[in-house]
Amino acid sequence: MKRPMSERDLALADASNLMSICLAGGASHREAIKWVANRATSSHLEELALLSEAVESGASVQRACEIAEQTTDHARFREFVIKLNLSNQLGTPLQQQLEGFANTMRLDWLSEFRAIGVRAETRMLLPQVTLTLPMTILFSLYPSLQLLNGTYI
Repeated sequence: MKRPMSERDLALADASNLMSICLAGGASHREAIKWVANRATSSHLEELALLSEAVESGASVQRACEIAEQTTDHARFREFVIKLNLSNQLGTPLQQQLEGFANTMRLDWLSEFRAIGVRAETRMLLPQVTLTLPMTILFSLYPSLQLLNGTYI
């Protein structure tokens, strides 16, 4: 069965939650990026590791976000970086945005997973209707038809 979305999105949702916790604890954007990148255990977050390396090498958070935004092909990570960059530039709170972002990704995953489950259920129902139901009717009607013909033993 095909997996819904990607594990990359779920790992990014976890990283978003970790970053929102860091920011709620009073960490700066720079510290939160470093902390989350160091503790992210998923191999699917290589873009976050590159973002952290750029910040640790002395680039500003804004410049590191711009580079990450231009180099990534992952739309969800691009959205994550844009939120981070805008929050850093404008000084707006990021915690609720990241929590909402993570919840949205998980809900998308869940709805896609349910859709795949419904398709699988429909595929399993087709043999039931085409094979089992006619055989059941045949076995239930055959003795009655034999009795009506008078050849029932």
